[in-house]
This record gives sequence, structure tokens and C-alpha cells, in this order.
Amino acid sequence: MRPGAPPARTVRAGPRAGAGAAAVAALLLAGCAAGPDPAKGQFEDRDPLQPCTEVTLAQGETVPAEAWDCLEAGATTGAELVVGVPTTEGETIRYYFRAGPEVEGVEIFIDRTAEKWGTGKWDRRLCTGESFDVIVAGCLATFVPVEA
Repeated sequence: MRPGAPPARTVRAGPRAGAGAAAVAALLLAGCAAGPDPAKGQFEDRDPLQPCTEVTLAQGETVPAEAWDCLEAGATTGAELVVGVPTTEGETIRYYFRAGPEVEGVEIFIDRTAEKWGTGKWDRRLCTGESFDVIVAGCLATFVPVEA
């Protein structure tokens, strides 16, 4: 200590300081807590439909026309097409495309739980259009690679 300088002070936190820090930490952690995933629950509760072939794409591949043909053919009785699409990191996002008498267009469940850098959640979408070709070329092509 230099001459003439006031003595160093020690600051001690009282019992309230610890409670405040704990409250702030609880609020921050609450934002990180995973809540229920409604789309996953809807997926698990879905009615079973006739399965089309399951397609797993490699980087740069597109969903074959035969897979869409199967889904379209099952639109009156119900069909489900599963497509696995790789992310740039190599994880697979699974898309469950569903068509049937209870679905107006094509219902899509998206499983992103394997995606390390994404949401890690499920999602649900509905694609509608004037015809099946319009649905595939328009809406579905925004989710998976489709042959031009």
C-alpha cells in the first residue's frame, strides 16, 4: 500500500446478494429448459397410413418421381412417404409426407431431433394446391430436393 492511501476495503455480499444471483441464474436457465414438443405428440398420435418406400438421400440427390407417385396414388386411401435428407454437417432430417382422405393436400412432419445445430424439435406443416404436381413442385420442393 502506498503512503497516504486509504486502506483497501473488503466488500462482502450479504445474504440478499446470493438470493439475487440465484434468481437471475434461475431466470436464465428457465429459457434453456426444454418444454413439450407439440408436433412430436401429434406425430406419435397420428393415424397409421400405408407406407411408401423410405428414401434416404445423399448430398445433391433428389426424391425420385416414383416416391411421389406412391404418395399421390395413396391420396384416396392414405399413404406416408419418409424422406431422410442430410444436413451439411451430415446429420439426417426426416420428413414424413402424408396424404389421404383426412388430409387436405399433403401433411408434413419434420423430425429435426438429430440436427446438432438446428432446433432439435419436431415441426408440422400442411401443403395445399390445385393438383398434386403443383403441391410437389411448389410447397414440397421448399422442404426436400425435387426432380425438375
